[in-house]
Amino acid sequence: MKLLWGQSPKSDKNDDSEWRCRFFRVGVGQSHRCEAKVGSDMLHVVWRAGLIKRERMFHARNILRADFDDDEKDSGAPSANAQVTVHILTAPDGNGESEYKQYKLFQFEGGGAAARALFLATNRLAATVNSLPPGGRCLVFVNPISGTRSGPKRWKQVEALFALAGVQCDVLVTTHHGHAFQVVS
Repeated sequence: MKLLWGQSPKSDKNDDSEWRCRFFRVGVGQSHRCEAKVGSDMLHVVWRAGLIKRERMFHARNILRADFDDDEKDSGAPSANAQVTVHILTAPDGNGESEYKQYKLFQFEGGGAAARALFLATNRLAATVNSLPPGGRCLVFVNPISGTRSGPKRWKQVEALFALAGVQCDVLVTTHHGHAFQVVS
């Protein structure tokens, strides 16, 4: 069973806000036992690396969405193998650059029901600050001449982030000075 952002299972009445599981950043390092908490404005993950307590705080404004994955396709109940992937867009650094990161949470104490509860709570948190609802649309202007002529390359870098956020984009590549202004006027 796979749930996407904006979809709800038949019941989402689980009010738990703290879960114990394992987590790792996709493409980096090893997994750790952790505690994950969803608060009013962030997802907070705490773990230990040896004797050192580590933590990540994902503010709602940086959470694009969470996905729920379960290899139990036919059953209505989530299995113990259920996992949650949280999609993060970091805040811009001093150069104005952001990074896209994925974190997987799995092996939940409480099994698949706990994973589903974290998935729902994380998406509710993300929805508190994301102004575009899933299925929203936007118009993107790509200027192939601006800057170092990198407009099309930059668009390709960020295009997938709009899809992750559930936003459909109509893309218009400008062809002359004032083209974008003409379109919106």
